Amino acid sequence: MSAIKNAIPILILLTIAFSSGGGCAQSDDARGGYILIIDLDASSSTDYWLGYYGSVIPASENPYYLDNRTRIQEINISWMGGCLLITDSQIIPNIGHLTAGSPATIDAIIGTGYDSGSMTFKATENYRIYDRFLPAPTAYTFVNCSESEYFKEGFFTEQGEGNLVFIVPVVENGTCYNAMPCNFQFILPNDPASPMTYQMYHIPTIPPVTEPSAISLTAYPGNIKPDGIETSTITAIVTDKSGRMVNWTEIAFATTLGEIAPHITEAKNGTINATLTSSTSPGTAVVKGAITTMTAIYDIVYVPFIRTAEASCNGTLENVTVTVLRTGINVANTAVTIKDGVITIDTTEENANIIADNVTAGMVISIPMTGGSLEITLKDDATAVAGTVSGNISKIRLNTPPKEYITANPDVGTASVDIDVDFLGTVTPCRCLFFNTTLVERYRDLEYLNVSDPYRLKETLAAYFGVDTSAIADNTPILAHAQLSLTNLTRPEVTGVPISITLHKTWYDTVAGSDPGNVVLFKINETTGELEGNITMTPESTTITGDRVTFRATFDHFSVFAIVARPAAAIHPAGGGGGDSMYAPVDVTPMITPASTPVPVGGATPTLTPTVAAGWETPEEQPDRDEWSYLIWTILLAIAVGILLIIIFRRSRDEEDEEDE
Repeated sequence: MSAIKNAIPILILLTIAFSSGGGCAQSDDARGGYILIIDLDASSSTDYWLGYYGSVIPASENPYYLDNRTRIQEINISWMGGCLLITDSQIIPNIGHLTAGSPATIDAIIGTGYDSGSMTFKATENYRIYDRFLPAPTAYTFVNCSESEYFKEGFFTEQGEGNLVFIVPVVENGTCYNAMPCNFQFILPNDPASPMTYQMYHIPTIPPVTEPSAISLTAYPGNIKPDGIETSTITAIVTDKSGRMVNWTEIAFATTLGEIAPHITEAKNGTINATLTSSTSPGTAVVKGAITTMTAIYDIVYVPFIRTAEASCNGTLENVTVTVLRTGINVANTAVTIKDGVITIDTTEENANIIADNVTAGMVISIPMTGGSLEITLKDDATAVAGTVSGNISKIRLNTPPKEYITANPDVGTASVDIDVDFLGTVTPCRCLFFNTTLVERYRDLEYLNVSDPYRLKETLAAYFGVDTSAIADNTPILAHAQLSLTNLTRPEVTGVPISITLHKTWYDTVAGSDPGNVVLFKINETTGELEGNITMTPESTTITGDRVTFRATFDHFSVFAIVARPAAAIHPAGGGGGDSMYAPVDVTPMITPASTPVPVGGATPTLTPTVAAGWETPEEQPDRDEWSYLIWTILLAIAVGILLIIIFRRSRDEEDEEDE
């Protein structure tokens, strides 16, 4: 953030139109007679400048609005000494970036006439800001010549910004244009056809000695790739109790992931930058900036290193090694086609016979693909004809390796998430198959994955447990965002999405109380933020191995998976088995838009236009228990009223019969 250290905003100049009067006394030598010198006082009027003058009056209120109905206006301030800095920018200028302005910049606003910027700012003077002396084009606002330099005004601009910045010293015992005592006067350019807005700040002569009270960190960009190359700029700003920036403060930077440099540096202008370089592992870097002499004053910023793991397949798999699981049979240099419920393996005749002799119904053939493998379970025994093996498929699993993410929480440690996809045997998985998985640990980081409203997901889970969103801040150790795309995929062809999540056991013990019934795996719709499925863990779905714990569940489709420990304040009782009774799991099947993309039969994978809908059908809304209770009580009340009316009617008839008798 660019800012002036210890700058105090004191007023704002709005809709400015300007005029300048007075001229420099000039002289001309006489050529005869008794007149030796002729003094020429020239003046002219203009609509392109507005003048301000005023005094330092301790009891005065610093104005924030200036009357623009007159061309020359009086204002008063309460600060003595130093200088005024006036700019047309909405951002406070950084004095370290000030450079001499070009009067031609003003000409572009008000024109090139006699009252142009080039004709006004013709001199050059030095201006002191703290311990710096900066030269700038200068105008003298009593009379515009060096003989009257008591009131001077310099013109700067800020490097890389192109803004107008004017500097006006605040002097003692001055006399303004109207012969009245004052401490400053200045002029500002303005185009009457497009009035300009200015902001003014006071810069003291010597910056007040203040102690740092706070440090704030920001990161840009907010996330980077874990390639060991990409960087994020960490900006630290040191301020005192009044919010003014403090100079010459030494800051120490540290990070839990990646590298940051420099480790120790000095914030000369109240702000300093450091560079964070990503690691080669996905995770969240916790960057800390602390004042070295006051380590209790620090700030933290989180920078996720995000990598999306992809599994893809398109057309025939060529030159691959086929493995028959649990047999030790591996056959290299094969070509594999999986289509319409049949697997075909082209190899040598000898290898074809080996495969056919050992692969029977129920056995699994594994074929590698980009980012994973396809595991083909046979419906019946394989057969071989010459060098070709074929077999009917019972089911297909897209098996992807676990993805690891180094979390910011030491109690969670490195989280490992494994998501696979089970298909019916009739699916043709190599028709432009793409399966993406990305891990994060904060809901806000889902914004980087184009999740429309990640905060809605957190609100959904908080509502599920009946607690405030802050109650689940530490209860979600990892989030997984998964997407599947496959040309011409039909609704019944996805049979399940098995998922397992492994964490450090400390999180399970401290946050979940070592109770699997306190751990729930959720599936949340990335678009609507609605809960679409939840599975409470049981001892059978929880495995503890040393200091690691693994949770397993199977869902029916994709989007955002969140594992959450039940908050201590949750109103729902812990339970084992399936989903919670308030939000029962909903069976949702993929909604696919058919496409007529030709299936490549070999060669390199072409670049294709996506043809498959990656979205999924939104589940029908289920009434909760309160809605059912209301409905039941309404029905019972209606029945009771009906019975009462019948009784009253019968009594009335009986009384009429008795009167007739």
